[in-house]
Amino acid sequence: MRLCVRLGGLAVLLVGIAMALVYLRTETVCAGYRLHGLFREKRDLEKSCKQLELTVAGYKSPERLRQEVQEWRVASDGAGGGPGFAPAQRGSALAEPGAGSPPSFLAERSGAAPP
Repeated sequence: MRLCVRLGGLAVLLVGIAMALVYLRTETVCAGYRLHGLFREKRDLEKSCKQLELTVAGYKSPERLRQEVQEWRVASDGAGGGPGFAPAQRGSALAEPGAGSPPSFLAERSGAAPP
């Protein structure tokens, strides 16, 4: 009889430990998913911040905008050109010195016809 009580107590203890391990594993996985989502949100916010910086730079000085775009392209070499720039636009006149037309997103806001 004493042996059955001891084995029953041991079984209850082992089941409790197993349930705690399952709970901890589940919480760890959920925390990993939340962390991944936050990293994705941070990356998206950084992209939108950089695009807003480019917009402000374009309003201040078109030459400054060309310089910012060139630096950004060098920093993200092969990363798709950044937000708002399709791969086909990577070789556009925007990064060339002396190009007189504003970027399309600036032309749309100012009411001018895009080139």
